[in-house]
Amino acid sequence: MTATDWNAEASELVRELAATQKEVAAMLTGQADQEKELSGMKEACSSELAELQEETWRLQMFAELEKMKGLISQLRPIDDDAAPPADAGAPPPVRAAAAAPALAHAAAAGQKSKHSGRPLAGEQDEGSCGDGDEAEQGAGEAAALAAIDGELSVLMEAIRVAKDEVGGLLETKCGLQQQIADIYSAELDREEQDEAAAAVADGAGTDAA
Repeated sequence: MTATDWNAEASELVRELAATQKEVAAMLTGQADQEKELSGMKEACSSELAELQEETWRLQMFAELEKMKGLISQLRPIDDDAAPPADAGAPPPVRAAAAAPALAHAAAAGQKSKHSGRPLAGEQDEGSCGDGDEAEQGAGEAAALAAIDGELSVLMEAIRVAKDEVGGLLETKCGLQQQIADIYSAELDREEQDEAAAAVADGAGTDAA
């Protein structure tokens, strides 16, 4: 080959190298845009993840508060039963004096009941009212517990859904990180190829000289 042929071939290689450099510059610009977009998506996912974590914490705290409310409502009847009567602090002579007329009336009524063979009306009412109050209290407690169980079930379901959403966001985050790693790896490969092409072009120019 003559010097003219070598010069023509070198010029062609230089033109190809310039075109390749333009393509690489365009690819780098596109990669920068993709990185910006991925960074925005990552920030959005992180923000949404933080919101979901805060909402999950709130739901857990609400569930704990509901449990405590249920326990307090169950303990109130026990406290009422254990509380002393209103006149428990009065001295014994005063209580005895206050109870004397009632005892005398009860004794007279008992004598009449013995002669008539019928139970006192107060005894009948006391027994029936006691059974009714206990049944009503038991039904109320059962209804309250059922309502609390229903609310807790709804809260646990909401927490499960939130956890599933958090898991999905974490998977998306991992996928984005993998995409970024792939882009960086591809860019490194392109740089190595460009360096190899530049080395070939330099060698061709040296040979032409």
